[in-house]
Amino acid sequence: LIDARVSAHSDSFSVWYPILCDTASMAHGGYSYPPAGGALSLPDGWTTLSVSRGPEWVPDTRRLYLARDTSVTVRLQRFLDMRARGFYSSDLHVHSRHDPIEFIVSPENTLRIARAEDLAILHLLDQEFRFTGAVDVLSDANTLLYHSYEYRHMTYGHVVLPGLRHAVDWGCCLAPAEAWPTLRELANQVAGPTGALFVLAHPATTDVYDQDTYWPGTGLGREYPVLAALGRLDGFEVASYSNSTQVCWRDWYDGLSSGLALTPTAGTDAVLDAFATLPAGGWRVYADLGTNAKLDYDAWLVAVRAGRTFVTSLPLLPGFRVSGVAPGSTLEAAADTSALPISLEAACVTGLTRVSLVCERGTLWSLDLSRRSPLATRLDTTFTLRAATPCWIALRADGVAGSRALLGLPAVAHTNAVRLLKNGAPRRDGAACGRMLDRLDALEQRLSARRAWTTAAHVDSVYGAIRLARAVYAQVFKTAPANFQLFPPPVAGTSRLRWTTAADFEPGDRVRYRLTVAADSTFRQPSVFYSDTCYTECTPVRAGLPSWWRIEAVDRGGNVTRCNPPAFPATLLVANAAVEDGGAPARPRLWPNPAHGPVRLLGLGPDAMILDVAGRRVATRADGLRFEDGAWVWDGRDHGRRAHPGLYWAVSRSRGVSLPITILE
Repeated sequence: LIDARVSAHSDSFSVWYPILCDTASMAHGGYSYPPAGGALSLPDGWTTLSVSRGPEWVPDTRRLYLARDTSVTVRLQRFLDMRARGFYSSDLHVHSRHDPIEFIVSPENTLRIARAEDLAILHLLDQEFRFTGAVDVLSDANTLLYHSYEYRHMTYGHVVLPGLRHAVDWGCCLAPAEAWPTLRELANQVAGPTGALFVLAHPATTDVYDQDTYWPGTGLGREYPVLAALGRLDGFEVASYSNSTQVCWRDWYDGLSSGLALTPTAGTDAVLDAFATLPAGGWRVYADLGTNAKLDYDAWLVAVRAGRTFVTSLPLLPGFRVSGVAPGSTLEAAADTSALPISLEAACVTGLTRVSLVCERGTLWSLDLSRRSPLATRLDTTFTLRAATPCWIALRADGVAGSRALLGLPAVAHTNAVRLLKNGAPRRDGAACGRMLDRLDALEQRLSARRAWTTAAHVDSVYGAIRLARAVYAQVFKTAPANFQLFPPPVAGTSRLRWTTAADFEPGDRVRYRLTVAADSTFRQPSVFYSDTCYTECTPVRAGLPSWWRIEAVDRGGNVTRCNPPAFPATLLVANAAVEDGGAPARPRLWPNPAHGPVRLLGLGPDAMILDVAGRRVATRADGLRFEDGAWVWDGRDHGRRAHPGLYWAVSRSRGVSLPITILE
């Protein structure tokens, strides 16, 4: 007798049963796990019974008429025995004690669910509940339970910790508290060759980046580009119910195409004690322990850490080699293009529709199987493929969806990549590196708005890691921006400095303009600020005074091109008078300055904002600035966004105002 997942569809009511909680059968909305000899309560009439046991078994679907109590015996056939090939599956992210608890799920029942889904390892992330730092004592030779932690950092993302040996805190850092410590600090403590796997959970929970005070924004993997660049991730949860689109291939591809080794994993984030949840194991990750290998938890961790994985909802990928090399491995390429022997094996119990090889440029090779009759359930082939190198290559298989076993999920599987190096270096795609830098920009902007730092050491730690990550992605950009020139040459006094665009045609690159202002042509004691546009109408220093200027185009690789002329004298005229609403004249000014506390700003328009010396927004009208008695008020001591002592700028571009503010200790 084996455990399995059971669903029953009533034709009379057009509803999938069970429809009520039942701890005896572990009943969830539309599926359950009745023990052998167990019962389901169903209405009279025609009923479709669906029984499944994960991707390695043939689902059984039968239609019967119920008029009385009826006993049914189902014999499931194995479709493909992955364990005999040395592959063992796990769901890395499941909860059995997750508030609000709708019904109790005992450890014995979680083991029954793991067996019914044919999971070799079920990771239960219920913090201290049954955590011992070892495989649970209820486990047997075929099914292991491992109780561990999900560390929830409310700013940088959540991580799951398979193989965790020592307890950790629940997490930290809900806004508006300071965003420290980072996940990298935790990785330094618990991860490593003999420690826990460090896996970024559901990294794409939302596309609203600045939502960091409640779920799903508090689950977004904002630290992903830093952790990936610095080699701190053992896995990336590319498939999860809690990802906004369940799968986030593009995010993972960007890491690979930036030259990084990044292992795909899967964890459903299923909540066993909630009635309306999709099942554990709907997404799972298989790890290759080697032919004829027995199930061993520590060996499984080693296989995942080495990247010998594939992720799936139903299709199976028991064989994929590039020049004899398995997923997670690297291969040295001899030339710019290489002839690569490919061997692959794919299978799907509902039928294969497409098998593809993907790389950083998209689909490298594809075979459409959807028109074959009968539909193929297995494909085993070898061929030679010529590809530009260096590169990465991974195998993807799509199957027929719609089976009750999938419960609405797509039928898709994806291996980790084989990375082909040239002279020991991976391929770095500029567009992918640019998107990773975009993620770093978004992270830095969020931190600049959030602030609330308690010590300078925390600031240095966070921004230092971001700088290191930037250097990793920026190294792909080699070409300096094109020449550009001042247009037109400024007259003695001008309200705007303009210049032509400094083009940069490297994919993923971006140009900013660095403006340097000084009192004389020697540029002693210069002031530097940046612009993202080809003009400036304001300056943080020497507004309305004769000055010497230097404009430079700087790209993401740090390459610099100077404007023609490379230096020039100009007087930038900035408005020093304005009319407030109601017609009363107002001269731009602020007081007190320097200030220990609130600063009142007069003469700034509705676009008033506070910038730091790097040009980052510190406060705006909707976030830190308030309007009272005809003036804007900014309190640098405001709880949650305390400003560090130093120089800031009150800016209103609509009024042409730029006023320095000094904040004292």
